[in-house]
Amino acid sequence: MFIDKKLIFAVLLGGCTTAANDIPRILPTEESIPVVETKDDCLLESIDATLEVADEAINEIVKDKKTTNRTISYLNKVVNEEKEIISNLEGELANKESLITSQATKLEVLTEQLILAQQQLEETIQNHTEQYNKLVEENTVLKENLDTLHVQIEYLDSLILTNKKLTKVYESN
Repeated sequence: MFIDKKLIFAVLLGGCTTAANDIPRILPTEESIPVVETKDDCLLESIDATLEVADEAINEIVKDKKTTNRTISYLNKVVNEEKEIISNLEGELANKESLITSQATKLEVLTEQLILAQQQLEETIQNHTEQYNKLVEENTVLKENLDTLHVQIEYLDSLILTNKKLTKVYESN
């Protein structure tokens, strides 16, 4: 694999281009290329060094990619958990809103019943107040009649006493 990378980078660094409508030629394999010592050994060593650095950079990029993929996987997991929590909270919120609506309806019914009971109580108090006032009037009239009866009884007692005295006087004569 390392040799293929070196070959690719060598082609890239060497400047391989094709003209329009040219059919690209397949590069010869490493076994078909004869090993020839040239003056450009320094250039080859430089290319090898560059390719080694590039290979190390690629390895670092792969490591970073794996780390990034793990981080993305972890973050996706966290996002899914958060979505589930939000979904649960939305369900609970819907239940609580339903309960609030139900309680509000019950409160309205109870308020209406309370208003009705208050009206009935006020009517009952009014009726009892009227009856009380009538009873007070009747009681006053009865007291006056009783006082009149007491006066009449005293008068009758006095007449009876006078009659007894007169009867004694008449009998004694």
